[in-house]
Amino acid sequence: MEDVSVYLTPVDRQVNQWGAAGLTNAEGWATMKTHSVFDGAVPGDYIISFRKLGAPVDMNTPPSLIPEKYTLGKSQETMTVSKKQSEYTFSLDAL
Repeated sequence: MEDVSVYLTPVDRQVNQWGAAGLTNAEGWATMKTHSVFDGAVPGDYIISFRKLGAPVDMNTPPSLIPEKYTLGKSQETMTVSKKQSEYTFSLDAL
């Protein structure tokens, strides 16, 4: 899915205080940046979450196109970023 925001939030901010984020392209790949400046993510353990909003309906907030269990602040999905691995693949359940 294109234009999905991907967020990496450190599991333990005492160990790692550098989150990362990216936006998926047409092929569904996101290039992560630390603090929107530095390429990649610092090695460590992260909670991964996603955000993609649909078109607004009336004057209400646009609906999420990502199941709530994967969204920022709700996700319990974790991953470990290592120096040896540069690609990670995730499949999300459908709405």
